[in-house]
Amino acid sequence: MAAEERRHRAILVGISPHAESDAVVRLFADGRGALVARARGLRKAQSKLAPRLQPADELEVRTAAGRGGVGLLIGVEPVRSHPHWRADLGLLALYWFMAECLYVGAGEEQVNADMYRLLANLLRSEPDGELRYGAAAVFSLKLLGLHGLLADLSCCALDGHALAPDEPAHLLPRGDGLVGRAAYNEHYARSGGGMLRLDAERRRRWLTLLTGALLDYPAVGADQLDAALLIQHAARLLSGTAAAPIRSVQFLVQQWRLPTLEELLRDQHL
Repeated sequence: MAAEERRHRAILVGISPHAESDAVVRLFADGRGALVARARGLRKAQSKLAPRLQPADELEVRTAAGRGGVGLLIGVEPVRSHPHWRADLGLLALYWFMAECLYVGAGEEQVNADMYRLLANLLRSEPDGELRYGAAAVFSLKLLGLHGLLADLSCCALDGHALAPDEPAHLLPRGDGLVGRAAYNEHYARSGGGMLRLDAERRRRWLTLLTGALLDYPAVGADQLDAALLIQHAARLLSGTAAAPIRSVQFLVQQWRLPTLEELLRDQHL
């Protein structure tokens, strides 16, 4: 292996045309995080790399030094293929959302490694039907937790009391905490405060999703409303921290026909 060559375990985030037949490939690499490389001739019909750059597959990519700080993509090998995710547009929409979240949220090496492992494990679970709601919910919860953006699901953010098992709670407008029943009635009930209500059963389910093993999530029974709130909540908080929009969230919401945060707030179905 040449001295300047590097190998990375990675997943595909996006491909953009560049120059004549070249392309810029965005990847998320295990530990490394966001990785951008130029692939020469990728858009030519005879390209050997193009058929191997498949969304949802776990890849080993080889890069070499390039000009302007952008490396060259010189090799791609599928490590573990997940065609199940490409055969279903709904799952593919979820994949693009998860991959973009990882890319935008790239940070320190350990966080990058944990995020890559999270996505790889979910890809291997191959959820069918409504189980995809569980995949979306557990990804969003654990992503927020890895970035330190997740509200404490067990305590009231205002007075610090432990929420009772049967106690509903409200999510603060900024998403940085839950408010228990007494605190909500005292400080927010008259105005509503732009807060979403979570019933006790949903909050317990989120705690189970957050703390349970990844491959146990289908049995928990996350529903469409869990997915709707958590997907959009995660996208909003992550994009605010990273100062970059999560563009794929709109396609996912449309593809899954999910209510928007504004609709959830108005109807208060949670």
